[in-house]
Amino acid sequence: MIKLEWSEEFCTITFDRPHKRNALTSDMYRTMTKALQDAAASLTIKAVIFRHEGDFFCAGHDLEGFLQHDFDESHPLILFLKELIKCPKYMFAALEGPAIGIGATLLCHCDFVIARETVTLQTPFVHLGVCPEAASSQLFERIFGRNIARQMLLLGREIKITDIADRLATEVCTDDNHFFSALERLVTEIKSLPLHSLLVAKDLMRDFDDNLERIIERENKTFKALLATEETQAIIREKLISISKKNTR
Repeated sequence: MIKLEWSEEFCTITFDRPHKRNALTSDMYRTMTKALQDAAASLTIKAVIFRHEGDFFCAGHDLEGFLQHDFDESHPLILFLKELIKCPKYMFAALEGPAIGIGATLLCHCDFVIARETVTLQTPFVHLGVCPEAASSQLFERIFGRNIARQMLLLGREIKITDIADRLATEVCTDDNHFFSALERLVTEIKSLPLHSLLVAKDLMRDFDDNLERIIERENKTFKALLATEETQAIIREKLISISKKNTR
């Protein structure tokens, strides 16, 4: 469900669960956490690339996992987020389809984002009865500004990548040729960079993020409390029933 590819300079993490719109499970988080740890420890890896199979970049966390509401500090999602925010290597995402939930919040931790112009982002946390995660409660406003952040986090509205291109995307692509040439150009640029200065430059630029772990811990505590409520559990069960009915039509 997570496909890993390693070269001398790159670790590519591909979401490969297209029949579930690349919704993430605990096992998928564990695989990605280990990959980030290995990439961080590598003496040659310069960047981690997030890609996807199918029409969706990522539909967020698998809703069935929310029925267990066991989001403590040892949950695979939490461990993944902790590795994500401290990864010393460059990280970039290449997406051609919608990014929902953690599929969208993940992008805020990437150094570069290459996207098709049809891509949309949505964080329907409130609609599910939960709250923002991955430090998006603070990062969205820093990156997108107050208006967009509130539309996404407080109302769960879908936002077009073209509306936030100057805030998030390194390049917005119009067709396949543009997309793959932009991806190849970025890979070539990163390959040419000396590893030591690459690491130092990223470390210097993330000084302002020293409190991200504290923000995530606060979000997780709130998320866990909301997830345990009957109201939220009822919403999730209803969503799963709705999804099941759509899949059987």
